[in-house]
Amino acid sequence: MGCRNTKSLDAKPRSPNDIEVTGVSERPSLIKIPSVRGAEEVMKLMLTTETKLINLTGFNISKTKLEEIARLFLSHGLLMREQLKSMKTTSLQESDAQDIDELFAEARAVLPLFKQTMHDIVEGVGLMPEDLVMVDSKPLHGKETVLSIAPLKGRDRTLQKIKDDYDGNHLCMLDLVRCSIIVETEEQIAGVLQKMLDMGIVVRLKNRFANPLPTGMRDCLLNVKVGGHIAEVQIHQANIFEEKHTMHIYYEFFREMFPGGADSYEELMKQVAALGNLGTEGGQGEVSVALGITKLLKEGNLGRLRGLASLVGQKIGFGDVALELVLRKRIAEVL
Repeated sequence: MGCRNTKSLDAKPRSPNDIEVTGVSERPSLIKIPSVRGAEEVMKLMLTTETKLINLTGFNISKTKLEEIARLFLSHGLLMREQLKSMKTTSLQESDAQDIDELFAEARAVLPLFKQTMHDIVEGVGLMPEDLVMVDSKPLHGKETVLSIAPLKGRDRTLQKIKDDYDGNHLCMLDLVRCSIIVETEEQIAGVLQKMLDMGIVVRLKNRFANPLPTGMRDCLLNVKVGGHIAEVQIHQANIFEEKHTMHIYYEFFREMFPGGADSYEELMKQVAALGNLGTEGGQGEVSVALGITKLLKEGNLGRLRGLASLVGQKIGFGDVALELVLRKRIAEVL
């Protein structure tokens, strides 16, 4: 991800002091180390390290943006009320469907009633279901409406999910019928939630506005029982939903590289935040982490040098020994 200067990626070592790293397949990008005590050194920043730093920095920026959105749009505490806390009923597997075919037949039969019920709920809080959702006076993604009823989940995807996630139990599939509701204000979210609760159709509620994910993402996931069938409803705040795609890209990268859960994420993000922005604008407006690290080495900021050395070292998982050695050497010189 991110812009990259292809010339720097293809550059060849130009000094006998180049640090050679063997046993890796990635093409290295050269970082020019500023003269320290009169000696010029050149080291290789592995592309995997640069990619991780770019994505982790982006992850942190996206989370910061989500926290700011929450501060601006969710500041009244309406979604923290006791009656809106997460809950579920004793059993969610209440369908009489004997197999997947009967479950799909049940879902098709209830879909019109589900559409009408959701339409009435949205209108009941003063919103128009077909209205485009606006963010900064522009339609969200050019097409999102306040209420979006999804088509029935595909059969192949359903069968795979039942096999992989539910040990073959088709009654665990609670999202064959589903919709999303996207609104702008905290009051509208609370209104939609309260309307559903008052109707007695909610069998499960995950209020992630009150309990955000470690990424900073916030939404509400509900299962509602309509016409004897359990369906899924997602409620989103428009500005958060707009950032969701960007955060998901960074999150997927982070989850693959650092599968340590929330604690691992929190520790990692503290280190990334402490480093500040490592990207520096290079030629043709491209942002280069390599140039940013070169600048950091030249400045000799001890705290940031130590933070980066820890981040790229073996402990966190980068394992970029060459870069860590250069950073440790610069730290020793600053001391």
